[in-house]
Amino acid sequence: KKGAGGGRPLLLPRPRARAAAPPGRAMGGGRGAGRGARGRRRLGYAAGHALNDGCAAVWFTYALSYLAAVAGVGQREAGALVLLGQLVDGFATPVVGLLCDTSPSCGGFGRRRPYHLAGVVLVAGSFPFIFGGFPFARGALQVPVLASAVTLFQVGWATSQVSHLALVPDLAASKEERTSLNSLRYGTTVACSLGVYIACWFLFGTSEMADDGLGPEALGVFRWLAIGIIVMGVLAAAVFHVCLWGTEEGGLEGGSEGGGGAGAGA
Repeated sequence: KKGAGGGRPLLLPRPRARAAAPPGRAMGGGRGAGRGARGRRRLGYAAGHALNDGCAAVWFTYALSYLAAVAGVGQREAGALVLLGQLVDGFATPVVGLLCDTSPSCGGFGRRRPYHLAGVVLVAGSFPFIFGGFPFARGALQVPVLASAVTLFQVGWATSQVSHLALVPDLAASKEERTSLNSLRYGTTVACSLGVYIACWFLFGTSEMADDGLGPEALGVFRWLAIGIIVMGVLAAAVFHVCLWGTEEGGLEGGSEGGGGAGAGA
């Protein structure tokens, strides 16, 4: 537009464009929905290691005493079985970690959760037989059958543990969120361990074994203890997979702010 005297044109300022609303606010309730999704995923992640935690509390506390005094395999054989389990665990842990990092995604499971599911199946299928007895395995068959069950249990335990822990950097983009997930993981470990020890105190403290000590008659108590841990652990694993089903890896941090998936996390 020219000035009044026909001289230099007047430069009018351009109107400023409105700043775009954040994705979470543009949808009205997007921010609340993002927080709900983050809370659901946190709940699922916290429950994902409960089966391992309960089994580990029994294994590391009672394995030697149970195998020697209850299963009756002898002290030397009991020590060899526990050592076998730790060796298998030490071998399986890096192998599973390598497989988790190099495997392709598997639909709604992602690339790590299929290993977690496989580990849950192995642990749930072998642990009750270790601490529940094999009716058909007696005499010379007892130690080889127990060794096979211990091997399957430790492979499954390592598979669930590594695949579950490896999800932390995939689900959280920030250091604070990773710290939060790890805190939930270890809080579940403490809660499961306390629950197992309280159950053992109740089961053993209210029976004749409180005075006589462990013996073959404690087999039924260990069997019910193992079954209870497996039932609760499998339910917790189901919560883990349901809450994380169909989520994009890397979407936990992005989903908390804008409800986005992989694109938001990137």
